[in-house]
Amino acid sequence: MHRYISDRLAKDLCHSGFRVAKNSFPLFYKVDSDESGDFQTPIAMLSICIELLMKSLIAKKSAHLIFDNLPQDINEAFTNQTMVSMVGKKRLENFDFDTINFDRTISLVKSNYDLKSLKNLFKIVRPIRNKSVHGVLSSLEKFYLYRVYYLVVKLSEMCIDEGCTDINIIGETERDFIKKIDNEKLNQLKVRVEAAKKKAESINYFSITLGEEETNWNTFKGECSVCGNEGKFIGETELVGESVQMLIFRPNEFECPECKLQLLDEIELDYMHYAKVLRRDEDLREYIIKFGRNSVGKE
Repeated sequence: MHRYISDRLAKDLCHSGFRVAKNSFPLFYKVDSDESGDFQTPIAMLSICIELLMKSLIAKKSAHLIFDNLPQDINEAFTNQTMVSMVGKKRLENFDFDTINFDRTISLVKSNYDLKSLKNLFKIVRPIRNKSVHGVLSSLEKFYLYRVYYLVVKLSEMCIDEGCTDINIIGETERDFIKKIDNEKLNQLKVRVEAAKKKAESINYFSITLGEEETNWNTFKGECSVCGNEGKFIGETELVGESVQMLIFRPNEFECPECKLQLLDEIELDYMHYAKVLRRDEDLREYIIKFGRNSVGKE
């Protein structure tokens, strides 16, 4: 009896989510390609998209479920499968009533659909969504962007499969990209980051001493993004350029002796928002004296 209302609201919510997604995807790709360092904006926008798509799926089951504190006559009409008044119908279609909060939205979508494969992703959505919308994200949280993006793509495909819309915004670009996102790797990285954060709470910063070390062309000092202490990148030093030469370092690992954070490869460094190339100009003179101007990647 209320199929029209449910279908109408599911479609409107889905299309609203798709509009946000279409504006968010280019921002995501810019962060991934290092054209932009602003990962909070796409995380916030994609989080909004997730909420809209989840509510679309809930509305598809029954429109009244997405609203909080509906008038008794409307609730009873849905419960008893009787007619909703024309005024009530119009108010539902105009979203004149408050919708359910984010936690309730997650709970309802999980109870109405089989989302076991996305279970771990839903655990991280709420805290990162709240922080991105109401606070400031640190560089530690860049890797959440990939998980939020993954969830948007999967929910978009669900909305299409469930008949919330006949429009498809997920193309080959999106499908190819989520194949590259290794959720197991992200889970392992999250465990290591959380362990490092816990370790950082007990660090006595006044007892830390920095010693001078002999230059090592396969390592380079850098600030730990968890505890702020001096850590070590592992990688290769290269001399680049012809008329104007620069010394650069290409990191592929990172380790911190204080909080014990370990980043195991270039992908994890990228997830943690470290640069793919670091300038090492302060060591340029020493490098040229030792290896000459044509040497690349010396140990």
